[in-house]
Amino acid sequence: MSYLRTITACLVAFAPINGFVDVEIHENQNHGECIIPANRYFKRTEDISKGRVIIEEEDNDTRTVFMVLYDKRLHGRKECPYLVMKEGEQGRMDGVERKDYMAIMEAVYEQVVL
Repeated sequence: MSYLRTITACLVAFAPINGFVDVEIHENQNHGECIIPANRYFKRTEDISKGRVIIEEEDNDTRTVFMVLYDKRLHGRKECPYLVMKEGEQGRMDGVERKDYMAIMEAVYEQVVL
């Protein structure tokens, strides 16, 4: 069984489309999750790579895992889009909120620099 759900992600890009965007996630028990349509944010889906970034907040001793999708051909360059979502339980992609914005920027920074 599979189904579609929509989450809010943050697209960090020097492009007309950026900021908080709705992303459709296709969930399939056998094949995990995939973003539909990823080509709305990336030129070629075969060039999409992903990284996991863990951001620890010292204030309240919590940690958030972000999934960062990016174009591996443009990675680290100004033209590269970064699509960020939270990683929830069992690796499931969850939406982000406005309060996550600074942590999202830190996650993209760590993905680019490290």
